[in-house]
Amino acid sequence: MRFGYSDYGPEDTPQESSKLEAIPDSVNSKHSLHKERSDAQSETLLGNGPGENEPVNGTKDEYLLEENNIHRRESPTGNDSLSRVEKINSSGVAEVVTSSPPVKTSSEGHDDESERLQKPVYDLSVSDRDGDDVGADKTNPTTTSAATLDSTYERRREELLERHKALLERRHKAGHLNMQLQTTLSEHFRRRRVEGGDIAHSNIDSMTSSIIDTGIDYTSRYAKHMETLAQVRNQFMEQKECLEQEINSLKDLSNHKTNKAANKQAELAEFLLDQGKKAISSRTGRPLPMEHYRNLIETWQRKAAIVAAERLENLKLQRQVEKINAAFKAYDLSESLHLIDFEQMKIENQTYSEKIEERNEETSKLSRKIMNTVQMITHANEKLQFCQAENSQLRDQLNLWAEKSSNDRDTLSKLKQSRDALRANHAALVRACGLLGRPEMLRGYEQSVNDVELKKHEILNTKQLTQKLQAKTKVYENKISHWRQQLEGAHSSNIS
Repeated sequence: MRFGYSDYGPEDTPQESSKLEAIPDSVNSKHSLHKERSDAQSETLLGNGPGENEPVNGTKDEYLLEENNIHRRESPTGNDSLSRVEKINSSGVAEVVTSSPPVKTSSEGHDDESERLQKPVYDLSVSDRDGDDVGADKTNPTTTSAATLDSTYERRREELLERHKALLERRHKAGHLNMQLQTTLSEHFRRRRVEGGDIAHSNIDSMTSSIIDTGIDYTSRYAKHMETLAQVRNQFMEQKECLEQEINSLKDLSNHKTNKAANKQAELAEFLLDQGKKAISSRTGRPLPMEHYRNLIETWQRKAAIVAAERLENLKLQRQVEKINAAFKAYDLSESLHLIDFEQMKIENQTYSEKIEERNEETSKLSRKIMNTVQMITHANEKLQFCQAENSQLRDQLNLWAEKSSNDRDTLSKLKQSRDALRANHAALVRACGLLGRPEMLRGYEQSVNDVELKKHEILNTKQLTQKLQAKTKVYENKISHWRQQLEGAHSSNIS
C-alpha cells in the first residue's frame, strides 16, 4: 500500500532532516521525493515481524496485542520446525525437509520465504536411507512404495502451507499493530515537543520523526481516513434517506395546504360573486354586471399571488441571510484573505439587507392595497344590507296603503249600488203619478212628492257625499302616486 504526499496538507508533512536539505523548491520534486521515502518506509515497516521495532512495553501495548489475538510467546522458531521434522523422521519416513529461514524485515525476504514454503524441497540423506532400509527389513520391504512417499510429501506440504498462511496473517496483524503503536508514540512525542517547546530535541529527532510520519503516520492516517470515510458515507446515506422522507412528507403537506388554500380562495370568490349577483346599482336600479366583480376578484387573486410570491422570496432571502450569518460566525478570520472575505460578505449582507428592505416595502404596499380593497368590499356589503332593509320597510308601507285603497274601493261600490236602488225607486214613483184624482192617492202623491223631495234631498246628500268621497279618493290616489314617486326617487338615489 503506497501513499503520496498530495493526500495530506502542509500541516501533516514531517520535518525534513539535515540529509534532505538539497531538495529543490519545485512542488513536483518534493512530491516525488516524499513519495519514494514513504514507499520505502512503508515497505520496511510492513516487512517487520512481531518482535521487531517494538517501541514500548506497557499496558497499552499488551491490551492492543490481546485485542488483535497476537502473543509474542507463540512466535515461531526454528526449533519448532526442526522438532516436527524429527517426529516425521522417527515415524519411519526417509526424508529431510529444509526448515524455513527466520522472518526477514523486508518485502523481498517475505517473497522469497513464500516461494520457498510454497515449493518445499525434499532431500534424502544416507543415514535416513539406512534407517529406512532397516525398518523395511524389520517389517516388509514391499510395503514402502512411492505412493506412501507421495502421500507423506503432500501431507507435509499442506501442513507447511497452512502454517505459512497463519504466520503471514500474524505477521500482518503485528505489523499493523506496530504501526498503530508507533503513530501513537509519534503523536505523543510531538504533543510533548509542542507543549514543552523543546525545539532542539525536535531538530535532533527530525530524521526519526520524518520516518515515522511519512511511513507509519501516513498508513495509519489513511486507514483512519478510510474508516471515517465509510462512517461518513453511512451517515450520509442515513441522513439522505431521512431527509428524503422528510422532504416527501413536507411536499405532501405543502401540496395539501396549497390545495386547501386554493379551494378556500375559490369558495371565497364564488361567495363574492353570489353576493355581487344580489347587489343593485343605486343609480340605475339594476344589478351590476358580473364582469366588474370578476375583474375585481381577478385583480385580488393576482395581487394575492404576488404577495405570496413576495413572501416566499422574503423567506428565502431571510434564510439566505441566516445561512450567511451562520457561515460568517463559523468562519475563522485569518490574515488578508479572511479580511477580504469578511468585507465581501459585509457588502453582500448590505445588498441582501437592501433587497430585503425593498421586498418589505413592496409587501407593505401590497398589504395596504389589500386592506383598502377589503375595506371597500366590506363597506359595499354593509351598504347593500342597509339598502335591503330599507326596501323591506318601504314594501311594508306600500302594502298597507294598498289595503287601505282596496277598502275604500269596496265602500265606493256599495254606495253606487245604493244610488242605483234609489234611482229605480224614483222611476217607479214617477210612473205612479197617474192616480192624482184620488185623495188618498193625492195624499199619497203628496206624501210621495214629499217622499220624493225627501228622497231627492237624500239623493243630493248622497251625491254630495259621493262627491266628497270621490274627492277623497282622488286625494288618496294623488297621495298614493306622490308616495310612489317619492319611493322611486329614494330608491334611485340609494342605488346611485
